[in-house]
Amino acid sequence: MQIQTDQRLLSELEWQQLGAEAASLLVRASAKVVATCLDNTPAFLAIDAAAQNLGLVHVPLPVFFTPEQMQHALQSAGVDILIVNVAVGVILTKISKIK
Repeated sequence: MQIQTDQRLLSELEWQQLGAEAASLLVRASAKVVATCLDNTPAFLAIDAAAQNLGLVHVPLPVFFTPEQMQHALQSAGVDILIVNVAVGVILTKISKIK
């Protein structure tokens, strides 16, 4: 498999390494239900593939969700781990203050 980014084409070896890193992260987290709030990037694809290969549930959340929508989705799905990019971290700070 080859993955094309905005900047370049990832080699098969790079894709395998990215997948191995994603799988390692999920195994170390002992997650069963994984949520992501990421754009469609190679990292998102690697996490999705790793979750599938490990038999985990992957809940992709759109980056446009409001804090309330995100909190509802996380709680309803029983998410163990949420993987985000730095920009989404601001939303998470707001979510933690809602209650």
